[in-house]
Amino acid sequence: MNDESLSRPVRVALVLLLLLELQLHVVDGIRIAGRHPLILLLIPIGAALEGDGSRAAVAGFVAGLALDLFLETPLGLSALVFAIVGYGVASFERGVIRADRWLQPAVAGVASGLGVIGLSGAAALFGQPQYFRLSLLVAVAVVAVTNTIIATPVVRLVRWALGPVAVHGAMHV
Repeated sequence: MNDESLSRPVRVALVLLLLLELQLHVVDGIRIAGRHPLILLLIPIGAALEGDGSRAAVAGFVAGLALDLFLETPLGLSALVFAIVGYGVASFERGVIRADRWLQPAVAGVASGLGVIGLSGAAALFGQPQYFRLSLLVAVAVVAVTNTIIATPVVRLVRWALGPVAVHGAMHV
Protein backbone atom coordinates (compact mmCIF):
# COMPACT_ATOMS: atom_id res chain seq x y z
CA MET A 1 0.00 0.00 0.00
CA ASN A 2 1.52 3.34 -1.02
CA ASP A 3 0.85 6.87 0.22
CA GLU A 4 -1.51 7.64 -2.66
CA SER A 5 -3.79 4.69 -1.86
CA LEU A 6 -5.13 6.47 1.23
CA SER A 7 -6.51 9.99 1.07
CA ARG A 8 -5.17 12.61 3.45
CA PRO A 9 -8.31 12.68 5.66
CA VAL A 10 -8.14 8.90 6.06
CA ARG A 11 -4.43 9.02 6.96
CA VAL A 12 -5.06 11.83 9.47
CA ALA A 13 -7.95 9.92 11.06
CA LEU A 14 -5.85 6.73 11.27
CA VAL A 15 -2.91 8.49 12.92
CA LEU A 16 -5.16 10.41 15.32
CA LEU A 17 -7.03 7.27 16.36
CA LEU A 18 -3.81 5.27 16.69
CA LEU A 19 -2.14 7.87 18.91
CA LEU A 20 -5.34 8.44 20.90
CA GLU A 21 -5.65 4.70 21.55
CA LEU A 22 -1.98 4.49 22.53
CA GLN A 23 -2.41 7.48 24.86
CA LEU A 24 -5.55 6.17 26.56
CA HIS A 25 -4.78 2.46 26.76
CA VAL A 26 -0.99 2.21 26.95
CA VAL A 27 0.72 5.50 27.78
CA ASP A 28 -1.72 6.54 30.52
CA GLY A 29 -0.81 3.29 32.30
CA ILE A 30 2.89 4.20 32.34
CA ARG A 31 3.72 6.12 35.49
CA ILE A 32 7.03 7.89 36.04
CA ALA A 33 7.19 9.62 39.41
CA GLY A 34 3.39 9.48 39.51
CA ARG A 35 2.94 11.19 36.11
CA HIS A 36 2.33 9.81 32.63
CA PRO A 37 3.60 10.95 29.22
CA LEU A 38 1.38 12.93 26.84
CA ILE A 39 2.14 11.76 23.31
CA LEU A 40 -0.81 13.54 21.68
CA LEU A 41 1.08 16.82 22.06
CA LEU A 42 3.36 15.51 19.33
CA ILE A 43 0.57 15.82 16.74
CA PRO A 44 0.55 19.65 16.57
CA ILE A 45 4.30 19.72 17.13
CA GLY A 46 4.85 17.33 14.22
CA ALA A 47 2.62 19.47 12.00
CA ALA A 48 4.43 22.61 13.18
CA LEU A 49 7.87 21.25 12.37
CA GLU A 50 6.79 21.32 8.74
CA GLY A 51 6.48 25.11 9.13
CA ASP A 52 2.75 25.56 8.58
CA GLY A 53 1.26 27.34 11.60
CA SER A 54 -2.38 27.20 10.55
CA ARG A 55 -2.21 23.48 9.79
CA ALA A 56 -0.42 22.88 13.10
CA ALA A 57 -3.10 24.85 14.97
CA VAL A 58 -5.90 22.86 13.33
CA ALA A 59 -4.09 19.55 14.00
CA GLY A 60 -3.61 20.60 17.62
CA PHE A 61 -7.22 21.63 18.03
CA VAL A 62 -8.53 18.34 16.63
CA ALA A 63 -6.08 16.21 18.65
CA GLY A 64 -6.79 18.18 21.82
CA LEU A 65 -10.55 17.99 21.31
CA ALA A 66 -10.34 14.22 20.83
CA LEU A 67 -8.38 13.96 24.09
CA ASP A 68 -10.78 16.33 25.87
CA LEU A 69 -13.59 13.85 25.34
CA PHE A 70 -11.84 11.52 27.81
CA LEU A 71 -10.65 14.03 30.43
CA GLU A 72 -12.31 15.63 33.43
CA THR A 73 -11.05 19.08 32.51
CA PRO A 74 -13.35 21.56 30.72
CA LEU A 75 -14.16 20.51 27.16
CA GLY A 76 -11.94 22.40 24.75
CA LEU A 77 -9.11 23.09 27.21
CA SER A 78 -6.65 20.68 25.59
CA ALA A 79 -7.88 21.72 22.15
CA LEU A 80 -7.09 25.37 22.90
CA VAL A 81 -3.66 24.68 24.36
CA PHE A 82 -2.66 22.14 21.69
CA ALA A 83 -3.64 24.65 18.97
CA ILE A 84 -1.54 27.35 20.61
CA VAL A 85 1.42 24.97 20.98
CA GLY A 86 1.20 23.96 17.33
CA TYR A 87 0.99 27.52 16.06
CA GLY A 88 3.69 28.70 18.46
CA VAL A 89 6.15 25.98 17.45
CA ALA A 90 5.55 26.69 13.76
CA SER A 91 6.10 30.42 14.32
CA PHE A 92 9.24 29.82 16.36
CA GLU A 93 10.59 27.25 13.95
CA ARG A 94 9.94 29.47 10.93
CA GLY A 95 11.00 32.75 12.52
CA VAL A 96 13.95 31.84 14.71
CA ILE A 97 15.39 28.56 13.52
CA ARG A 98 14.78 26.06 10.78
CA ALA A 99 15.06 22.91 12.86
CA ASP A 100 17.23 20.29 11.24
CA ARG A 101 15.97 16.74 11.57
CA TRP A 102 18.45 16.03 14.38
CA LEU A 103 17.24 19.09 16.32
CA GLN A 104 13.53 18.31 16.00
CA PRO A 105 13.36 15.94 19.02
CA ALA A 106 14.77 18.67 21.27
CA VAL A 107 12.27 21.20 19.91
CA ALA A 108 9.49 18.64 20.47
CA GLY A 109 10.63 18.04 24.05
CA VAL A 110 10.79 21.72 24.97
CA ALA A 111 7.46 22.44 23.28
CA SER A 112 5.86 19.47 25.06
CA GLY A 113 7.06 20.74 28.43
CA LEU A 114 5.69 24.20 27.65
CA GLY A 115 2.43 22.57 26.55
CA VAL A 116 2.06 20.89 29.94
CA ILE A 117 2.62 24.24 31.65
CA GLY A 118 0.03 25.76 29.31
CA LEU A 119 -2.49 23.02 30.12
CA SER A 120 -2.04 23.52 33.85
CA GLY A 121 -2.19 27.30 33.58
CA ALA A 122 -5.34 27.17 31.45
CA ALA A 123 -6.96 24.69 33.85
CA ALA A 124 -6.20 27.03 36.76
CA LEU A 125 -7.57 29.97 34.78
CA PHE A 126 -10.81 28.07 34.19
CA GLY A 127 -11.34 27.19 37.84
CA GLN A 128 -9.24 24.06 38.35
CA PRO A 129 -6.19 25.25 40.28
CA GLN A 130 -5.34 21.72 41.49
CA TYR A 131 -3.41 21.20 38.23
CA PHE A 132 -1.09 24.14 38.85
CA ARG A 133 1.11 22.96 41.73
CA LEU A 134 4.77 22.27 42.41
CA SER A 135 4.30 18.68 41.20
CA LEU A 136 3.74 20.26 37.79
CA LEU A 137 7.53 20.33 37.39
CA VAL A 138 7.61 16.52 37.53
CA ALA A 139 4.89 16.31 34.88
CA VAL A 140 6.77 18.79 32.67
CA ALA A 141 9.96 16.73 32.97
CA VAL A 142 8.21 13.40 32.28
CA VAL A 143 6.39 14.68 29.21
CA ALA A 144 9.38 16.61 27.85
CA VAL A 145 11.80 13.70 28.20
CA THR A 146 9.46 11.01 26.86
CA ASN A 147 8.33 13.16 23.94
CA THR A 148 11.96 13.96 23.10
CA ILE A 149 12.69 10.23 22.99
CA ILE A 150 9.71 9.27 20.81
CA ALA A 151 9.49 12.46 18.72
CA THR A 152 11.20 11.17 15.59
CA PRO A 153 8.85 8.27 14.78
CA VAL A 154 5.72 10.18 15.81
CA VAL A 155 6.71 13.26 13.78
CA ARG A 156 7.33 11.01 10.77
CA LEU A 157 3.90 9.46 11.26
CA VAL A 158 2.25 12.89 11.48
CA ARG A 159 4.19 14.06 8.42
CA TRP A 160 2.97 11.00 6.49
CA ALA A 161 -0.62 11.66 7.56
CA LEU A 162 -0.63 15.36 6.69
CA GLY A 163 1.39 15.13 3.49
CA PRO A 164 3.60 17.88 2.05
CA VAL A 165 3.02 21.56 2.73
CA ALA A 166 2.33 23.86 -0.21
CA VAL A 167 4.72 26.82 -0.09
CA HIS A 168 3.92 29.62 -2.57
CA GLY A 169 2.90 27.27 -5.35
CA ALA A 170 5.62 24.71 -4.62
CA MET A 171 5.47 21.65 -2.41
CA HIS A 172 7.70 21.50 0.68
CA VAL A 173 8.46 17.99 1.85
